[in-house]
Amino acid sequence: MGINKYDAELLIYAKKKFNVNFESTLTLGRLTRYFNEKEFYSLLSKFNLKESPPAHLFSSEYTEGFLEFLGASMPQSMDVSKYENASILHDLNTPLPITLHQKFSVVIDGGTLEHVFNFPLAIQSCMLSLKQDGFFIGFTPGNNQMGHGFYQFSPELYYRVFSEQNGFKMHKVLIRVADKWFEAMDPKEMKSRIEVANGLPIFIYVIAQKLKHSASFSVPQQSDYERTWDINESVATDKKRKEDSGIKHLYRKLIPKRIKDLVRNFYDLFIDKRIDTHELGLINPKHFKEIDLCKD
Repeated sequence: MGINKYDAELLIYAKKKFNVNFESTLTLGRLTRYFNEKEFYSLLSKFNLKESPPAHLFSSEYTEGFLEFLGASMPQSMDVSKYENASILHDLNTPLPITLHQKFSVVIDGGTLEHVFNFPLAIQSCMLSLKQDGFFIGFTPGNNQMGHGFYQFSPELYYRVFSEQNGFKMHKVLIRVADKWFEAMDPKEMKSRIEVANGLPIFIYVIAQKLKHSASFSVPQQSDYERTWDINESVATDKKRKEDSGIKHLYRKLIPKRIKDLVRNFYDLFIDKRIDTHELGLINPKHFKEIDLCKD
């Protein structure tokens, strides 16, 4: 677990773009600093920042100094083991103590959650630990890193977890391939799976904000299945969905499934074409947008 130059870039971007308050910061694991002084000052130049870093930023292998640069007063770290001297000892496979609820303005997952077997409970603990208006910021493996941890994650997972039903607003889901950044669209909004099949390691970055506190957790379903179930229910009960026109409802009700499959395949082949990219492989270009964090 740690913060490299790309992760540091993302954290500076989050502070500037979304006015993230790092005052009371919790990191999952005590994060190691994987960027050097030259890389740090290069980031300051890219973002046109004039602030001076704490004197101890580069005297430690850990990232407390960098977090203080971002605004943290006393950064806290959580780990199941005391081997890196984390300030809070807690196993994320178990429920979060009530004393840690609504305590932090930022929770940073710098590569821990993929190593926690009970991911649903662990991500819920992150949500519970945030104050209202606090931020969850995560950077974690995506494709082509099987064996790194228990899991590899997808944009769909984070969009569904950090939902309005759970009291959150998703600001950004980004994926990074080498030194290029792409924004991944919400599969629910696109009405399609957001898929990547490439030959390069992908990292997923998440910036989500807590709008209201809730002790309960709404378990998500994958959006395309929810949409399929909803459409089938609409056809079976002859009740038009709010977002559908009358013509679309009649089409779904009267046209045989085999014909609809042919129409969908024709659309995919000749209208909604995919493009082959070096970084992401064969993708739908509507699903991803390359961005420059310094200019976004």
